[in-house]
Amino acid sequence: MISSRYATVGRTVPSFRIAGEMERRKWKPFRALLDKKDRKIFDEMFSYSRLYNSAGVMACRPVVVHPILKSIIFEHYKQLRKINTSRRYEY
Repeated sequence: MISSRYATVGRTVPSFRIAGEMERRKWKPFRALLDKKDRKIFDEMFSYSRLYNSAGVMACRPVVVHPILKSIIFEHYKQLRKINTSRRYEY
């Protein structure tokens, strides 16, 4: 980034991956209050957002947590569909 008294040239917004990591850090106080077992589950849940970083980049949302939460919800939805599909074949 090139900066002078009059202008700033370059990236003014962190990459989505970096912004996602910054958002994860904001959740540290919440995470710290969880039981040890729940912290592990929380970390696993939050890691789902990394699977969809490219979609988050393309969403161009100013609130970073929105695509992160949508990624987590989407991954959980896919898992539920898989469970439902496998249960149908058991009968």
